[in-house]
Amino acid sequence: RRLLTEGADAAAPDSQGITPIMHALQVGNPVVISLLLEAGASLDFPDIWSCALKERKGKDIPALVSHLSALGADIHRRNSHGLPPLFINGDPAVLQALLKAGANPHAVLTQPTTWQDIKFKAIHLSASLEKPPPVSKNETTEEILQSLTTSMDALYQKQMVVAEFLKDKSEAFFENPEQNRTPENASYFTLYERAKAAAQANVQKLTALDHHKMFADRKACQFLREYLGATKDAYDYALEELKAAGKGTSAEFQAEVARVSRILNAKPQPWKKRKGVIHFVAALHKTLPGYFQAEAASDQLSKDDSEFGFERLLLARLQAEVRSHGFTLVWTEKRWNNRPVTRLLLIPSSNDLTALVACGTNRNGEGSRVVVTWCDTLRRTHPFHILGASFDRMELGFQQPIPRPTDLARDIAGFCPEFAVTPTDDQAIAEFARELESTGHCFFWWD
Repeated sequence: RRLLTEGADAAAPDSQGITPIMHALQVGNPVVISLLLEAGASLDFPDIWSCALKERKGKDIPALVSHLSALGADIHRRNSHGLPPLFINGDPAVLQALLKAGANPHAVLTQPTTWQDIKFKAIHLSASLEKPPPVSKNETTEEILQSLTTSMDALYQKQMVVAEFLKDKSEAFFENPEQNRTPENASYFTLYERAKAAAQANVQKLTALDHHKMFADRKACQFLREYLGATKDAYDYALEELKAAGKGTSAEFQAEVARVSRILNAKPQPWKKRKGVIHFVAALHKTLPGYFQAEAASDQLSKDDSEFGFERLLLARLQAEVRSHGFTLVWTEKRWNNRPVTRLLLIPSSNDLTALVACGTNRNGEGSRVVVTWCDTLRRTHPFHILGASFDRMELGFQQPIPRPTDLARDIAGFCPEFAVTPTDDQAIAEFARELESTGHCFFWWD
């Protein structure tokens, strides 16, 4: 008060650009806030709610929200990152105060696609446009690793070339092909169009509930669900099943653990990441052919362009057996620790979406709920089983013949731009659809 009386500027920023009103909001002192406003400070700036809702020991944020609302602060004002107030702090008491002040629980966040997003996608797609060389099941482990290492080195070098080309370019350069496109750089313009489509396909419209789901803020989600009258989704049900498994498993599941252990000739071990789940490390190429007496299955390898085709055929049979017993078996890591072995998870649930929840499978850091929700929606029109899952990968095996393969190809291309297939490119979609019809499965990987 004395400083203001002596003529101190109530709106003068410090060396970091933070004004006195910002400091007062971060501290949460309503008296100081009122004094600054009387001296000419303003609440009309983008990060008002970022400052006000910032946690601090002893700060009464709900009371501060009420105070700011009474002073006429815009409860719908978004911060400099485009976040509405309900997105910023997930404390139920704070959410309640914001809603009472008139915050919109249905406000949607749509992040615009930036040039940095497009450049990142272009560099990533420059490698994913090419497939690694096929690996024969007759090759030794050393030969497989050498081939894959050589391939990865070549792809890395290609990414570096693309990154160097894009370093001093802008989006405006590519949006003016008539002036800038030449035979020498034509491939970069094609890559730009694909990267732009892929970046835009990743844009989501999120509500406050979606946002807090993504960051696994359970208290915020529970409060907003009750406020909105929202029901549980596929992720919630899968999570509940996993929690129940962590409290104890049935005798039937224990018998299945013992059976799968004998088949794989592998010791069952509790998975440290999720109670109730069992994991195995097994040499599938040695154990499964003998169990199924399926040497003849190698004849089908030519139909599958994956280096793991032979193992996949036999593993799919074992997975079908496990499903018939009411449980889920998925791979979670192949060529584990650069050895010719596979890590598998046995889950005490027939709901294979639990595998995605257990592994935290996510699309580019968006959280596993996004992946689970998409899978739950997709399987209503295109039935499938989850064959593999890890942090940023999954494999789906579709029921054949695949109904409406073109629609499936378009859905997958939109959800996973890493396939480098533009959903609006009819020719590329048709080719992708034929591949899905031929193999019956799809491997997803997000960087």
